[in-house]
Amino acid sequence: MKKTVITAVLTVLLALPATAATEKNKGDGAPFARQIEFLLLQDNPDIDVANLRASILFTFDSENRIRVIEVACEDEHLVAYVREKLDGRKVFWAEPLEGQRFVLPVRIAS
Repeated sequence: MKKTVITAVLTVLLALPATAATEKNKGDGAPFARQIEFLLLQDNPDIDVANLRASILFTFDSENRIRVIEVACEDEHLVAYVREKLDGRKVFWAEPLEGQRFVLPVRIAS
């Protein structure tokens, strides 16, 4: 079950790149999407529910650390998991990302 969940999250993150919060598509998606994917999949999520959807609104500080603003999801375990895995983690990117807002849609399927 956990492998299925991880595979589903990985598939969704690869298929749906992060886009700007203004719903404007930046073309090639967020260049740091793979780093965020890695952060979310470091440990097996302890979520046994299928067909969950979440929308993660986040920004970056001056050191390119992720600051989660909101996780829109009905499952509190998934909200806590996303906040634990992403909030305060550094993204390595040459350009400053400070103040830019992004929305990352996530779907967990069985």
